Amino acid sequence: MEIVGYLFAALIGLSLGLVGGGGSILTVPLLVYAFGLGATDATASSLAIVGVTALFGAVDHGRRGNVDYRAALGFAIPSVAGVYLMRRYVIPSLPENLFSLGMLHVTKDRLSLVLFGVLMLFASMSMIRNRAEETPVESSQTAAWRLAIQGFATGTMTGSVGAGGGFLIVPALVLLARIPMRRAVATSLLVIAVNSLLGFMGDLQSGRAIDWPLVSAVSAIAVGGALIGSYLGRFVSGAKLKSGFGYLVLVTGLFVVAGEVLKSASLPSPTPITSTTTEKTMNLRQDITPEQLAADLKSPNPPLLVDVREEEERSISRLPNDLHIPMHEISGRLGELDRSSEIVLYCRTGNRSGIVADALASKGYRVRNLAGGINAWARRVDPTVRTY
Repeated sequence: MEIVGYLFAALIGLSLGLVGGGGSILTVPLLVYAFGLGATDATASSLAIVGVTALFGAVDHGRRGNVDYRAALGFAIPSVAGVYLMRRYVIPSLPENLFSLGMLHVTKDRLSLVLFGVLMLFASMSMIRNRAEETPVESSQTAAWRLAIQGFATGTMTGSVGAGGGFLIVPALVLLARIPMRRAVATSLLVIAVNSLLGFMGDLQSGRAIDWPLVSAVSAIAVGGALIGSYLGRFVSGAKLKSGFGYLVLVTGLFVVAGEVLKSASLPSPTPITSTTTEKTMNLRQDITPEQLAADLKSPNPPLLVDVREEEERSISRLPNDLHIPMHEISGRLGELDRSSEIVLYCRTGNRSGIVADALASKGYRVRNLAGGINAWARRVDPTVRTY
């Protein structure tokens, strides 16, 4: 699965370099489903990857005189404000568990992915229709205000879901700043780089842990793709590629929305929180990084490790001294878990164990979920453990 992830990283860079956007919309799903990051961690890592990739592309275009720095400044200033506010203050202040509607249990990560999937659907239609070719008709003063407003809105979106927003920036630069398509593509890369990297700084300041080896590897591959895309842009029609890429984004968006909605209704069903819920239960489950788990396992009172994967997965890799309770058996084996003991759940990428952890935490268990699952453990703590 990780090999597929690296191939998609090259595709993301190729799209950024060739059409100035589109590719970054796939970065968060790539990090979540191919590499097992949680949605909030994935958006932070996505900002770093997209920012570095777009920066290399912008520098390459800048050397050839394609970047309109005046238009970039007019768009980037309000955009930076939006993205930094979201990553530094709004996102960290949201609770991990937002609300429940019957069998539907909505967490911050799950809502983020659903909103991201919906955004992908709108982005795909923008790319498929390719409306950036339309003729601008507004006065320069009205266009400047609209450019600033759209800049702030794009920055807020970038900060919320970790997408660069190129599918919004390019049409805005063409229609409102009235610059040619090729220069809009180059200018878009500069705006994306500034937005993403400053948003990432907000994450670092809020104390978010980053999987640096993964971010570095994906960034390097995406940068290579961006440079190739920038070169091919001299010979290939970006409009046709953008339309074709839009269909890929459309399919991915449908997959993300459908998958996360189904997971939200998965078992076991959480117990509604009441006024008698303890303070620890009100916080519900927390994620734990592989590094934190490694340190906790060496402490005098290590947590209980519970593997919620299927039996055939344990033949590939497993953590030592764990308890195996497959996800579908959790409801019938709660008696094996002590509410007073600390429990850490894990699976391949952290998605299934996260669902179980949410449900157990709502029932009063002291539970944490291994962020990124056993694959993240293998990448960041013990490389002898096999990934799959």
